[in-house]
Amino acid sequence: TLRLTRPQPERPAILASPQLAIVPPECVAYYDGHDDAHPPFARHPVGSGPYALDHAASELPRAAVLVANPAAPVTPMPTPPGGPLPCATLPGIERVILENYASPEAALRLFQAGTIAAFAPGQAHFDEVIEGGALIPGKTPADARVVREPVLATTLLVFRMSDAKIGHSDDPAIEREHRALRYAIAAAFDDARYRRVIRNDAWAAPATQVTPRALLDRGAVLHPAADPERTRPTARPGERVSVRYMTATGAAAQQEAAILREALRPIGVDLEVIHDDLYLSKILSGQAEAQLFSLRYDADFPDAASFLDPFVCASPGNYSGYCSPGYDAVHAKFASLPAGEARDVIAEGLERILGAEVPVRPIDTPELWMITRGWLRGVVRHPLSGLRVELLCRDP
Repeated sequence: TLRLTRPQPERPAILASPQLAIVPPECVAYYDGHDDAHPPFARHPVGSGPYALDHAASELPRAAVLVANPAAPVTPMPTPPGGPLPCATLPGIERVILENYASPEAALRLFQAGTIAAFAPGQAHFDEVIEGGALIPGKTPADARVVREPVLATTLLVFRMSDAKIGHSDDPAIEREHRALRYAIAAAFDDARYRRVIRNDAWAAPATQVTPRALLDRGAVLHPAADPERTRPTARPGERVSVRYMTATGAAAQQEAAILREALRPIGVDLEVIHDDLYLSKILSGQAEAQLFSLRYDADFPDAASFLDPFVCASPGNYSGYCSPGYDAVHAKFASLPAGEARDVIAEGLERILGAEVPVRPIDTPELWMITRGWLRGVVRHPLSGLRVELLCRDP
C-alpha cells in the first residue's frame, strides 16, 4: 500500500502501470489463484516489468526508487512518438528516482542547479521560465527543453442549468435574459483565463471544449465569445446580481475562486463562494444550491463519450441539469457510430451545441508541461497511466 500524504497524481499511476508490473510480494502470495476470490496475477505478474521497486532505498511517500529488474526478460525498446530512441532495450536507464516536492519552487531550483532531470512546473513558475510558449534563455540549463503531453482530465466551470435564476427557462424572454447572463459570465471568465491563467500559452492553445484534445483534436473548437484577442467584456446593464459558486477546499480551489470573483466584478456580478469538502457528492446528487460550480473530471474510458454523455437528458451522470431534445437527437447519432472520422464530426457538433446553449468552460486545459534536460529522452506521458518510465532513455 502506497500511502500519499500530499497530492501526487502521477505517483500511483506510474507505480500501478502494467508496463512496470510493480506488485508487492504479499499481494502475489494472497492472490495465488487457489479460489475464485484469489485470482492470480496472470496478465502482469510481479517481476515481469523492466523495473522493480527498491524498498530499501525508497523514502515513501516522498521518493520512490526504481531499479532495472534483472529477472525481467530483455525486450526491444519500442519506438515512441517522435522516432526511435538511442537505447536498444528496456529499460533505457538503470535507476530512476521519483520525488515529490511540497513546493514547485523547490523542484525548479533543483532543476536549475542540475540536480534533477525533469519536473512539471507549478502554474506560478511559468512566468519565470517560459515566455511566448518557449523557455527563457538563461533561466534553465542550456540543454533544457519543453515536453507537452495530453491528459484525460480537466476541470470544468459548469452552470446549473436547472436553476431558476440562471438556468434554462421555457419562457423565451426569461431564457434570453438567463442566456445573456451565462454568456457574460463565460466571456468575463475567458478574458481572465486567457490573459492571466493560461499565461504564455503555458497550459494550452486557446480553445474551449469539454472533450480533451487527446481524444478530439480537430482543431480549436471555439465557443461563442471564446476569443482570446477580443476586448474585455463590458459591464452588464441593470442591477448587480449575485451568483453562488461552489467548489472544493484547498489552495487551488481558492485561487480559482479568486480569479473568477475578480473577473465577474466589473460586469456587475458578485460571486458568493461556497467551499465544501463534500461539494462533489452534493452536486452529483442534486443537493447543492450552487448556480455555478467547478468539477474535476476524469475520463471513465478514453473516448469522447466520457465527456459528452453526461449532457444527455436522461443520463444518470447529468451533473449540470442541462436537457435539450436537440442535443439528445444529435447524441443518438453519435452513440450509434463506431470510432472514426464521422463520429468525431458529430462530437464536434455536440461541442458547439454545448458552447451555444450552456456554455461550459474548462478552468484548466488537459495538457501537461514538463521541462527536461536535453540528455533525457523518451519522456512520454500516457493520457491515463501517467509517465511512461520504462521509455526513459539517456542520450549518449
